[in-house]
Amino acid sequence: MDKWNNQVIKRPHQIEEYQRQAEKLRNSTFINCWSASESMSLSMWELFGGGLESVAIKTTKSKLRKVVENYSSDYFNGEVVRVNYLDNLIALSHETNQEVWEIISQSNSTISASFSIKPIEYQYESEVRAIFTPTKTRSGEFETEMPTESAIKVPIHMNNKGPKNSMIEFIEEVHIHPFLDEESMFYEVVRDINYKYDIGSIPVKSRTIKALEKDLYK
Repeated sequence: MDKWNNQVIKRPHQIEEYQRQAEKLRNSTFINCWSASESMSLSMWELFGGGLESVAIKTTKSKLRKVVENYSSDYFNGEVVRVNYLDNLIALSHETNQEVWEIISQSNSTISASFSIKPIEYQYESEVRAIFTPTKTRSGEFETEMPTESAIKVPIHMNNKGPKNSMIEFIEEVHIHPFLDEESMFYEVVRDINYKYDIGSIPVKSRTIKALEKDLYK
C-alpha cells in the first residue's frame, strides 16, 4: 500500500484525473445490499424496515450470484462479495493500510473490492453486496455514466425473450415484521399481493416477537 501511495505522490498531475474517475465510478455503480446473518436481527428491522409494515426477502448466495452473472453485460461487470469490516478507517494506520491492500489484491475485481470495505462498527450487519460496476472502453473511459438507463430488472416470471431469472425462482420466502403475526392485516395484504401476481407459491412467514412490542411501538 505504501508503494502505491508513493507512486501517486510522484505523479501529482494524475491525482486530479484519478479523482475524476473515482467520482464517475461511484456515480455509475450499483450496490444491492443483503444480510448473511443466520438469524433475523430486531435491530436490522428497526434500522432498515421503517416500521411495522415492512418485509424481508430471503434468498441464497448462489441464487444472488446467478442473477448477477446473468445480468452482467457489455456495460456492467457484476460480482457478489462479502463486506470486510476494518478498524481505524478514518485515521489509517500502517496495519490498516496493509489490510486494505490485501483485500484489494486478493479480490477478483479491484473495483468491487474497493466497495466492500466498511468500518468495524457495522459488523453486526453481516453484509453481502451484489456490485455492478461499469466497464471501460479502450481509451480507459467508463462505458456509461447513466446507470438508470441500463438498470437491472428481474421479471416476476420467466419469459422466452430476455432474462434467465425470475422473481419466483429468486425469492425463497417473504418475512413480515416480527411484531406482526399471521392474523394481522399486513400479512394478508402481502399474501394477497403474491396471489395477485401469480406467485402464491412463495411463502409469507412471520416469526413473532411479542415481549418488546409495547415498549417500541406505543
